[in-house]
Amino acid sequence: MHSEQRSSLDGWHDLVATVADGHVRYYIDGTLVGDHSGKFYPRQTMTINWNLWFIDTAAHTGGRSTYVEQVDWVLFARNQALSPAQVSSRAAAYRSAGSAFADTVDTSSGCSTPPTTPPTTPPVTPPTSPPTTPPSQGDCSTAPEWAFATVYQGGQTVKHEKSRYGDPGGPASGEGKHLWKARYWTQGSEPGWTQQWQDLGHC
Repeated sequence: MHSEQRSSLDGWHDLVATVADGHVRYYIDGTLVGDHSGKFYPRQTMTINWNLWFIDTAAHTGGRSTYVEQVDWVLFARNQALSPAQVSSRAAAYRSAGSAFADTVDTSSGCSTPPTTPPTTPPVTPPTSPPTTPPSQGDCSTAPEWAFATVYQGGQTVKHEKSRYGDPGGPASGEGKHLWKARYWTQGSEPGWTQQWQDLGHC
């Protein structure tokens, strides 16, 4: 999925992306230029990457081309959806304080430096028998309605009519409600649009 604009981006610009509440919103210089949701909302660990697209290779006639990408700063704010103005303010505060680098990615995500010596305590012995309580099952009369923010474990069932375009907040498909079973842990993935859910049939 993409959003497109055609204009000059000569010079320096601020790009802000917020991931929250089922929406990925993109801003350039404080102006909203893209809002992607539904099945396009990330459900797994994300990474920070820089890409430089080679846009004129088809018309290139020979010789050497030089592509330059410059990034002045990057700010990562875990579990926060900051406005573009708040992002600029925080970046300016780091700069005015003379901070050249602060790692807020690894430290806030719980990662740490691996130990230099192995632990002396052996791991806990795994159980010899599987748990006796299976994940909750259900049918159309007992299964709850699917909810975007709810965490579902493998085997749990919900009822839901898939959306028409993969946006849970948009129009319904018109196919009626189906019973869905989670194949594994899932959250925010709409039944009918993602592989996390198995279709058990029409309700």
